[in-house]
Amino acid sequence: MRQLLLWLLVIVGLGGLWAWLQNPERLSLDGGARARAPMQFATLSEGVTAFRLEGPTAAPLVVLVHGFSYPSSLWIDTASALQAAGFRTLRYDLYGRGWSDRPGGPYDLPRFRRQLDELLALLAPELPVQLVGLSMGGLVAADYAQAHPQRVDRLILMAPFNTAVDVGPLALPGIGELLAHLAYFPRQPGLQRANFTDARLHTRYLPGFEAQLAYRGYRRAILSTLREIIVRDPTPVYRQLAAQSPPTLLLWGRDDRVVPLAEAPALLQQIGPAASLQVIDAAGHLPQLERPAATHEAMRRFLAPALANGD
Repeated sequence: MRQLLLWLLVIVGLGGLWAWLQNPERLSLDGGARARAPMQFATLSEGVTAFRLEGPTAAPLVVLVHGFSYPSSLWIDTASALQAAGFRTLRYDLYGRGWSDRPGGPYDLPRFRRQLDELLALLAPELPVQLVGLSMGGLVAADYAQAHPQRVDRLILMAPFNTAVDVGPLALPGIGELLAHLAYFPRQPGLQRANFTDARLHTRYLPGFEAQLAYRGYRRAILSTLREIIVRDPTPVYRQLAAQSPPTLLLWGRDDRVVPLAEAPALLQQIGPAASLQVIDAAGHLPQLERPAATHEAMRRFLAPALANGD
């Protein structure tokens, strides 16, 4: 028994050493690092948030919320398309991602709700906004809309996270950290392929994902998000959203392998009659990158009343 325990300790120790050696987080996300980033920065209560606020000053504001792991750079073309249509856009990096800080503590919905609320209080204190959320960002957007209905005029949820996921032993303290560093994080860049139906797009957009990996705290933030959000049932958020009844568009790639289109009918029922569904053909989880013309036109049409109303 002693020998077995000794071998287990050796194996765990070697695994921990290997995980430490292959961890790319070697840099601090400080002012020097951010000086090279094509972003603007705001200091909020829990740290620095990276953002880009662009477009006509007096135009309706569209806020773009990215998903679980890929930062706000995936919205660059969408922001440009919406600006060309007459909107002002705000895209930002959630805490733990991109060029935003990686504060300690749980990465849960209240943290992301506070981040967005504080950012809007700083940049657009008086305006109602048009809110767009992708994947887990869809849940963040829905949660913000149900908590602050007076701040949200219209809501677009792009293949929003809506069903709890069993992450297995990654949910366990201690062993989850070790397994995440040994098996999950080394595979994470490759897992991004599931977002696309065209593998060439994975290669094109992978550098935008990988740029954040060198800065300390990314892995801790991602693992905490798995444990605080991804494993939990999001249904109460969508049912609360139904009580507020903002006009809501569900936008979905027909060939989505990450959040399948088959989940859309149940989500429509949860949100209620204020929600409608539009499907983008020949697109996966990121239709704004795979079918930008169709996706941006669908967004423009749904958001057009904000232009007419001058919100």
